[in-house]
Amino acid sequence: MASETNTRHIQLSRLYGGALQAYRAGEFAGAIELLQSALVDFPDDGPSKWLKARCEVLSTMALPGDWEAVTTATEK
Repeated sequence: MASETNTRHIQLSRLYGGALQAYRAGEFAGAIELLQSALVDFPDDGPSKWLKARCEVLSTMALPGDWEAVTTATEK
């Protein structure tokens, strides 16, 4: 049981890591795809939900050429 849980969390980590890498590269569609896959098995994963929402917003915007993947938190 613990081994299965660890394997699932490793998979979540890999999906999120790939999505974060895509996000930082400005490849929002790819990030969203990976995050959707992660949320199938972990629908309550807060970081995945937050990053997916962020990518969805950014994908609708024209970003400047010098865009950086920096977010300023405005709430806790």
